Amino acid sequence: MLRVVFRKKAFLFLLLVLITKASYAFVYSSKDQVLKQVFGDDYTFESKVIKLTDQKREIIEKRLGYPLKEESFTFYIVDESYATVVSDHNKYGVNQILVIITNQGIVRLVSVLESTDHKAVKVSQKRFLRQFKGKSSLDLKCLGGGVQAVTGATVSSNSALKAVKKALIVWEEAF
Repeated sequence: MLRVVFRKKAFLFLLLVLITKASYAFVYSSKDQVLKQVFGDDYTFESKVIKLTDQKREIIEKRLGYPLKEESFTFYIVDESYATVVSDHNKYGVNQILVIITNQGIVRLVSVLESTDHKAVKVSQKRFLRQFKGKSSLDLKCLGGGVQAVTGATVSSNSALKAVKKALIVWEEAF
C-alpha cells in the first residue's frame, strides 16, 4: 500500500515539474517599451495587419526555405519605419523578437521581447543583436555570413536570425 501511494506522489511530482518547466517564459521588455526607447515617449503609430494570400505565402515560404505557421503579420508604422513582432520555434522553445525595419528594407533594431528558450538569455544581449543593424534580407543567408552565433547558443542564434529574416522578407513582399 505504501508503495502505491509513493508511486502516485512521485508521478504527480514529476507531472508538476514537467508542466512548470513547459510554462515558464523570460520576459525582457515589451513592444511599447522598445518603441518608446527608439522613437521617444510621444510616438504614434499606424497599425497594419498583413493577411497572407496563398500566393504571397508561397513566395515567402520559398524565400525562407520552410513553411510559415503564421496567417498574418502586424506592422506598426512609426516615422517611416516598420516594426513587427515575429516568433521562431526551436528545440529549446519559442522566441518573440521585435524587428524595426527602415523604409529601405534595412534592419534598424532587433530586440528579444520574450522567450521560453532558456538559451535565449545569451542572444538577447545587445552584443549579439546589434549585428543585425544595417542588414537586409540578402545579408542574412546563414550564421557566419555577417552574423556570428553566440558560443553555446547556436540554435538560439539561428532562431533569432530566422526571425529577423522572416520579418524582412514579409516586409519586402507586403510593402
